[in-house]
Amino acid sequence: MKLLSILSSLKMSCRWRLFVSLAASLAPLAAFAAAIGPGDFSSTAGLINFDNLAGGSSIFTGEVVTNQYSSLGVTFVNPNFVSRANANLAAMLDGQSDPNVLFIQQHNGSTSGLPQEILFSTPMLRVGAFFATSLDSTITLTAFSPAGVKVESLTLTGGFNAPDFLTGFVGLEEPDGIGRIELFSRSNDPAAVTFNFSIDDLRFEAVPEPATWTLAALGLGFGAILNRKHRVAGTLASASPPNNPNRSQNL
Repeated sequence: MKLLSILSSLKMSCRWRLFVSLAASLAPLAAFAAAIGPGDFSSTAGLINFDNLAGGSSIFTGEVVTNQYSSLGVTFVNPNFVSRANANLAAMLDGQSDPNVLFIQQHNGSTSGLPQEILFSTPMLRVGAFFATSLDSTITLTAFSPAGVKVESLTLTGGFNAPDFLTGFVGLEEPDGIGRIELFSRSNDPAAVTFNFSIDDLRFEAVPEPATWTLAALGLGFGAILNRKHRVAGTLASASPPNNPNRSQNL
């Protein structure tokens, strides 16, 4: 019986180490950010489409977008110019929601502006948006960690969208969390200044809580250990000789 107890304890100890390892493996691991598409977001991802704002009929009109979506944990910062809800551009584009897009001014003909910033109050696992740029230009999305460290930058060229635009979707996934992104468009001519552009249907999905996965794995581990203890106890009980009332107590 003592040998069975030792073996049982050893097996439970090994099982415990196994489930602790499992819990650690379920926690998010450090990884490089990856390019993603709109289909990579879950059904619970947040969405900002700017359609509830007053859209302008020109690039100089429309509601300026800053903190209208702070209740969703998202803030927009255009350091040098302004970003406006625009209905006129939305009507000329395909692939995004109507009636508005976000028109992002990046130059005024002579001065080049800093990238559009989008800040998140909680770390995001995935961030992405529909974009529209001028012809012969690119879109660049740069992701930063919650601590402000650059983690990845992605530059894309959109597909032709009549009459004068290139459009597509630009997005990044970062398991360690994205605290903010920066967006800018630039001509394929290296000497050119940044170009104006637009985005729409901004999607964002928070990083899952690591504790959720760890507690789930530990719960499975405790359940397995308790189940093992009950099975061992049942085995030992069935192995004990039955009491014989006719057997003399004085041997």
